[in-house]
Amino acid sequence: MKQSIILGCSHAAGSELSDSLEYCVSNSYPSILSDRLGYQPINYAIPGGSNDAMFRIFETKFDKLTEDNIVIACWTGYTRTEIWNEDNKTWLSIAPGGTSSKSKMHIKYAHDWITFHGEDQAGRLNKMKNILALNSLAQSKQIKVYNIDSFWPVYEFNWPSNVIWPVPTNFWDWCNENNHSRTENGHFSLSAHAKFADYIFNNIGP
Repeated sequence: MKQSIILGCSHAAGSELSDSLEYCVSNSYPSILSDRLGYQPINYAIPGGSNDAMFRIFETKFDKLTEDNIVIACWTGYTRTEIWNEDNKTWLSIAPGGTSSKSKMHIKYAHDWITFHGEDQAGRLNKMKNILALNSLAQSKQIKVYNIDSFWPVYEFNWPSNVIWPVPTNFWDWCNENNHSRTENGHFSLSAHAKFADYIFNNIGP
């Protein structure tokens, strides 16, 4: 079966849909969309993940991808990034509200990143860089990318023709505008995921 590569943050991972991680990732809006498009979803979304992480993960999978794959890239907020932890050889997510490390160095890096890459030009440009880089790399293998914003879209920019946005809104705003309730941690229900997936599917052309 043809496969879709899903990238994103907690919204793309279906966080809080269930206590079961497998249920969450299988019922997130990009996974539901993938099923409707006839692709097996391979969900690499990371709760607290960043646009930097999305491009990094895509790049690590790139050599094995072919034009039979698609990518569903669920872009996230400006203020997020990640940092390599040499001690345990892992990437640590950095997002408002804290980091995944107690290291003073990582906490200092997170503080500086969020301070200087917030709702400003630097954070916006970093998101644009990742979107343009991923889509350009995918285009080199004729891999179709569906770009969707989970939240915090880049406004007032004319994207090149190879960057496909099936819908003009983002998951967060769409859910709020359609009166879907939020959890305490800001996530949405299965109904919201299913209906947003339908909305995207119905707006994807031939």
